[in-house]
Amino acid sequence: MLLDPDLPLAPEAELLLVFAARADHLAATVLPALDRGVIVLCDRFADSTLAYQGFGVQADARTRTLIDELTARLPRQPDLTFVLNVSPGTAAERLRHRGGTTDRYETRDAAFHARVRAGFLAIAAAHPARCVRIDADAPAEAVHDAILSVVSTRTGHKRG
Repeated sequence: MLLDPDLPLAPEAELLLVFAARADHLAATVLPALDRGVIVLCDRFADSTLAYQGFGVQADARTRTLIDELTARLPRQPDLTFVLNVSPGTAAERLRHRGGTTDRYETRDAAFHARVRAGFLAIAAAHPARCVRIDADAPAEAVHDAILSVVSTRTGHKRG
């Protein structure tokens, strides 16, 4: 449902579906892996929900409060978050080159993506100990190396 850009969803329904998916992913995959001592990387988590549904969709104060409450109820929060700071133009160009299908967020207009970016930057500013901003306008290899460098420093795991 969430991936179909042609399926209309009320903002509240979309938000609850996102959190249902997060809760299931945590219970089925993340928490068992952490219990085994595995380092877990997720490409999206609660900050993405706030950036997309809170900032991008321009949720009202009541909905943002709901996002905060649902996030607080999750059994685990990230230890480290990478905020890939990419201009909407660069992101759109990479999306075109990627090919494949697009989801309901990727098909939104440039203003939506600018609000999402502003949301991520606000989140990073509010949580500097957890969030690391990465210049994602840089070439993909440089972004990759920057992320690996931070992971290596934070975890003590060396590349190789």
